[in-house]
Amino acid sequence: SDTLRWVYGSMEYICCCFGICLMLLPSSRETHNLSNKSLKPGPRCTQLDCSTHHQLITSRSELQRATAGQIRQDLRCARDDASSQIHWVTQNTQSILSCRVEELKLWKSQTANSITQVDQEISLLEQVKASAETCLQKKTLYRQVLEECMMLRDGHLAGDVAHDHVQEQLTREVQLCEDIKQRVKQRITEALEHLRALKEMRSQLFADQKDKDDAINLNTQCLSSDLQSPSTGYRSQTSTIPKGTLTYEQWIAHSQILKKRAEELVLDSCDFHHNMQYSLSELINALEAQRIATDFSFRKRLGELSQVKADLEWEKQQVLAAVNELQAEMQEVEKHILCSGPEKQLPQTQLNISAQRLNYELCLDQPNTELQPETKSLGRNTFTLRKKLLLSQKTLDAMDRNLFNLENIVNEKTRLIGIDQKCQEIRERLCGLCRIPMD
Repeated sequence: SDTLRWVYGSMEYICCCFGICLMLLPSSRETHNLSNKSLKPGPRCTQLDCSTHHQLITSRSELQRATAGQIRQDLRCARDDASSQIHWVTQNTQSILSCRVEELKLWKSQTANSITQVDQEISLLEQVKASAETCLQKKTLYRQVLEECMMLRDGHLAGDVAHDHVQEQLTREVQLCEDIKQRVKQRITEALEHLRALKEMRSQLFADQKDKDDAINLNTQCLSSDLQSPSTGYRSQTSTIPKGTLTYEQWIAHSQILKKRAEELVLDSCDFHHNMQYSLSELINALEAQRIATDFSFRKRLGELSQVKADLEWEKQQVLAAVNELQAEMQEVEKHILCSGPEKQLPQTQLNISAQRLNYELCLDQPNTELQPETKSLGRNTFTLRKKLLLSQKTLDAMDRNLFNLENIVNEKTRLIGIDQKCQEIRERLCGLCRIPMD
């Protein structure tokens, strides 16, 4: 702009000098008057007047020639200065355009690096999100397996329902699985927010890269333009600044802020997915530890039930053997009672015969005296045996009831063992649902 002002000033100076020259030259009216006067007869001039007139004309001509020479020199200097100034201005503009193109290429390269970093982070975050979604699906299946085990264990009879250590560990495992599902859902939501922010930033970076690429092309076009370019020509309103034009400082601030925001988003996303992997790994390890504890409780419970079942079966066998022995002994007593009938009949018959004696022979002699206690003793023995047999029958009934209860308890323990074994078979599917790769 300073150079243009100087050029315009030089041109104004040249125009002023040219105007002065025109003022010094005689006008067309004066020349016409002089020619008309020369035709008219006038008074004769002296030699001195003619000499003075010739000197005046010569002086005026010399002054005009000197003035014209000076103006010509000034025009030549102004033209040379203008050409030199235009040359240096053009060279400076070309240099500035070259630096601007290099600067735009540098910022374009930095923007491309930022896009690469954002794309890499988006890829990593999508992998982590996919792993989290897989984890959520597997934990849903894990919860279904646990609910199936809970339903099987809820099938116990009312008298056998007990909150044992297996039930406690299983309840903890169910609660931990539910907590992991909620945490994974929350992490997936946060990952979606980070992905949205990163994709929005990538769109902004792509738009900024496209703008810089267009600016590089336009500046390169300006750099390659010359006087022989077909597009060279006058343009209207070239000095008018388009609306919305930013200053160079604003442009630099925009590029730096965009780059800084991209770096911050990438850093935050990197910290997030690392923390997400770490927290999910901790939760999965906790669930694996709880699964091992629950399996140990199942094995311990099965061992206890098996031991109780074995003890009950042994007791059942002992009771059954006692019942058999008691039944055999009762049969022997019944046989003895049946066989004691003739023994009772004999002394009674003998007493009846001795009672048939007459007169003084009917006396309480020694045989008669012995037969009376014998008859009573045999009756008491039979009564005692029958009483013992009745008591034995009551005992046998009680032992039968106890044997029936033992059989029921053994069957119930067998059923409980079958339920826990079924739960163990179902829980074998959990081994493939616990470990989730978080690469």
